[in-house]
Amino acid sequence: MSPDGTDPYVHRGTRAIQRMVEYAPSTGSLALWIRHRNSAAGDQDMAACNDGLTISYAPSFERLSLPRQTGLVAHQVLHVALRHAPRYLELRRQIGDVDLELYTVCADAIVNSALAHLSWLELAPETVLLEDLLFCMFNIKFGSPVFRISAALCHGGGCTLRVAL
Repeated sequence: MSPDGTDPYVHRGTRAIQRMVEYAPSTGSLALWIRHRNSAAGDQDMAACNDGLTISYAPSFERLSLPRQTGLVAHQVLHVALRHAPRYLELRRQIGDVDLELYTVCADAIVNSALAHLSWLELAPETVLLEDLLFCMFNIKFGSPVFRISAALCHGGGCTLRVAL
Protein backbone atom coordinates (compact mmCIF):
# COMPACT_ATOMS: atom_id res chain seq x y z
CA MET A 1 0.00 0.00 0.00
CA SER A 2 1.16 3.51 -0.66
CA PRO A 3 2.42 5.44 2.38
CA ASP A 4 -0.75 7.52 2.56
CA GLY A 5 -3.01 4.45 2.21
CA THR A 6 -4.68 5.68 -0.99
CA ASP A 7 -3.46 3.10 -3.53
CA PRO A 8 -6.76 1.85 -5.04
CA TYR A 9 -5.26 -1.47 -6.17
CA VAL A 10 -3.78 -2.65 -2.88
CA HIS A 11 -6.14 -3.44 -0.04
CA ARG A 12 -6.85 -6.23 2.43
CA GLY A 13 -8.91 -8.14 -0.13
CA THR A 14 -6.19 -8.27 -2.82
CA ARG A 15 -5.02 -11.86 -2.18
CA ALA A 16 -8.60 -13.15 -2.13
CA ILE A 17 -9.37 -11.41 -5.43
CA GLN A 18 -6.24 -12.93 -6.97
CA ARG A 19 -7.49 -16.35 -5.85
CA MET A 20 -10.92 -15.63 -7.34
CA VAL A 21 -9.36 -14.66 -10.67
CA GLU A 22 -7.41 -17.92 -10.64
CA TYR A 23 -10.31 -20.25 -9.75
CA ALA A 24 -13.30 -18.37 -11.20
CA PRO A 25 -12.17 -15.79 -13.74
CA SER A 26 -15.66 -14.37 -14.33
CA THR A 27 -16.35 -13.70 -10.65
CA GLY A 28 -12.78 -12.52 -10.16
CA SER A 29 -13.21 -10.12 -13.06
CA LEU A 30 -16.35 -8.72 -11.44
CA ALA A 31 -14.28 -8.04 -8.33
CA LEU A 32 -11.83 -6.01 -10.39
CA TRP A 33 -14.59 -3.60 -11.41
CA ILE A 34 -15.73 -2.93 -7.85
CA ARG A 35 -14.14 -0.34 -5.59
CA HIS A 36 -12.32 -1.66 -2.53
CA ARG A 37 -11.08 0.14 0.55
CA ASN A 38 -9.54 -0.65 3.91
CA SER A 39 -11.45 0.65 6.89
CA ALA A 40 -9.97 1.57 10.23
CA ALA A 41 -10.51 -0.49 13.36
CA GLY A 42 -13.91 0.30 14.83
CA ASP A 43 -15.37 1.64 11.57
CA GLN A 44 -17.41 -1.53 11.00
CA ASP A 45 -18.47 -4.62 12.92
CA MET A 46 -17.93 -7.14 10.12
CA ALA A 47 -14.67 -8.24 8.49
CA ALA A 48 -16.01 -7.07 5.11
CA CYS A 49 -19.13 -5.25 4.01
CA ASN A 50 -20.37 -3.21 1.08
CA ASP A 51 -22.46 -0.14 0.44
CA GLY A 52 -23.61 -1.25 -2.99
CA LEU A 53 -20.55 0.21 -4.73
CA THR A 54 -17.51 -0.35 -2.53
CA ILE A 55 -16.34 -3.31 -0.47
CA SER A 56 -14.74 -2.25 2.81
CA TYR A 57 -12.29 -4.44 4.74
CA ALA A 58 -11.84 -4.18 8.50
CA PRO A 59 -8.50 -5.09 10.13
CA SER A 60 -10.14 -8.35 11.33
CA PHE A 61 -10.34 -9.48 7.68
CA GLU A 62 -6.59 -10.14 7.69
CA ARG A 63 -6.93 -12.70 10.51
CA LEU A 64 -9.14 -14.97 8.38
CA SER A 65 -7.73 -17.88 6.38
CA LEU A 66 -7.30 -17.25 2.64
CA PRO A 67 -10.22 -19.57 1.71
CA ARG A 68 -12.45 -17.73 4.22
CA GLN A 69 -11.27 -14.33 2.90
CA THR A 70 -12.06 -15.53 -0.62
CA GLY A 71 -15.54 -16.66 0.42
CA LEU A 72 -16.21 -13.33 2.07
CA VAL A 73 -14.99 -11.31 -0.92
CA ALA A 74 -16.98 -13.48 -3.37
CA HIS A 75 -20.05 -13.01 -1.13
CA GLN A 76 -19.65 -9.22 -1.17
CA VAL A 77 -18.92 -9.14 -4.92
CA LEU A 78 -22.17 -10.97 -5.65
CA HIS A 79 -24.12 -8.57 -3.43
CA VAL A 80 -22.73 -5.64 -5.43
CA ALA A 81 -23.11 -7.38 -8.81
CA LEU A 82 -26.72 -8.36 -8.06
CA ARG A 83 -27.36 -4.78 -6.88
CA HIS A 84 -28.86 -5.85 -3.57
CA ALA A 85 -28.43 -2.45 -1.87
CA PRO A 86 -29.99 -0.41 -4.72
CA ARG A 87 -32.77 -3.00 -5.11
CA TYR A 88 -33.59 -2.65 -1.41
CA LEU A 89 -33.80 1.14 -1.76
CA GLU A 90 -36.01 0.84 -4.86
CA LEU A 91 -38.28 -1.69 -3.15
CA ARG A 92 -38.61 0.66 -0.17
CA ARG A 93 -39.40 3.55 -2.53
CA GLN A 94 -42.10 1.53 -4.28
CA ILE A 95 -43.87 -0.15 -1.36
CA GLY A 96 -42.82 1.80 1.70
CA ASP A 97 -41.82 -0.13 4.80
CA VAL A 98 -39.46 -3.03 4.00
CA ASP A 99 -38.00 -5.30 6.67
CA LEU A 100 -34.25 -4.74 6.21
CA GLU A 101 -33.29 -7.77 8.31
CA LEU A 102 -35.55 -10.10 6.30
CA TYR A 103 -34.33 -8.60 3.01
CA THR A 104 -30.71 -9.06 4.10
CA VAL A 105 -31.24 -12.67 5.20
CA CYS A 106 -32.89 -13.50 1.86
CA ALA A 107 -30.18 -11.73 -0.16
CA ASP A 108 -27.50 -13.55 1.86
CA ALA A 109 -29.22 -16.90 1.29
CA ILE A 110 -29.25 -16.33 -2.47
CA VAL A 111 -25.59 -15.32 -2.58
CA ASN A 112 -24.47 -18.09 -0.24
CA SER A 113 -26.35 -20.73 -2.21
CA ALA A 114 -24.55 -19.63 -5.37
CA LEU A 115 -21.18 -20.07 -3.62
CA ALA A 116 -21.71 -23.04 -1.29
CA HIS A 117 -20.68 -25.72 -3.79
CA LEU A 118 -17.25 -24.20 -4.48
CA SER A 119 -14.42 -26.12 -2.82
CA TRP A 120 -11.79 -23.37 -3.21
CA LEU A 121 -13.53 -20.93 -0.88
CA GLU A 122 -15.02 -21.17 2.57
CA LEU A 123 -18.24 -19.63 3.83
CA ALA A 124 -18.86 -18.69 7.45
CA PRO A 125 -20.17 -21.46 9.73
CA GLU A 126 -23.36 -19.46 10.37
CA THR A 127 -24.08 -19.17 6.64
CA VAL A 128 -27.76 -19.35 5.71
CA LEU A 129 -28.59 -21.01 2.41
CA LEU A 130 -31.71 -20.63 0.31
CA GLU A 131 -32.62 -24.25 0.94
CA ASP A 132 -32.44 -23.55 4.70
CA LEU A 133 -35.01 -20.77 4.35
CA LEU A 134 -37.28 -22.79 2.09
CA PHE A 135 -37.21 -25.72 4.50
CA CYS A 136 -37.84 -23.58 7.57
CA MET A 137 -40.61 -21.50 6.05
CA PHE A 138 -42.33 -23.94 3.68
CA ASN A 139 -40.98 -27.38 4.60
CA ILE A 140 -39.51 -27.65 1.08
CA LYS A 141 -36.47 -29.91 0.87
CA PHE A 142 -33.96 -29.89 -1.92
CA GLY A 143 -33.12 -33.37 -3.23
CA SER A 144 -29.39 -32.73 -2.94
CA PRO A 145 -27.21 -35.06 -0.85
CA VAL A 146 -25.38 -31.96 0.34
CA PHE A 147 -28.57 -30.53 1.81
CA ARG A 148 -27.45 -29.20 5.14
CA ILE A 149 -29.75 -27.92 7.79
CA SER A 150 -29.25 -27.79 11.47
CA ALA A 151 -31.94 -28.78 13.92
CA ALA A 152 -31.07 -25.57 15.72
CA LEU A 153 -32.49 -23.59 12.80
CA CYS A 154 -36.03 -24.97 12.77
CA HIS A 155 -38.35 -25.57 15.68
CA GLY A 156 -41.78 -27.07 15.07
CA GLY A 157 -42.33 -25.40 11.71
CA GLY A 158 -41.16 -22.00 12.91
CA CYS A 159 -37.81 -20.65 11.97
CA THR A 160 -35.19 -19.10 14.21
CA LEU A 161 -32.20 -18.04 12.17
CA ARG A 162 -28.89 -17.26 13.78
CA VAL A 163 -27.09 -15.14 11.23
CA ALA A 164 -24.56 -12.37 11.25
CA LEU A 165 -26.09 -9.39 9.47
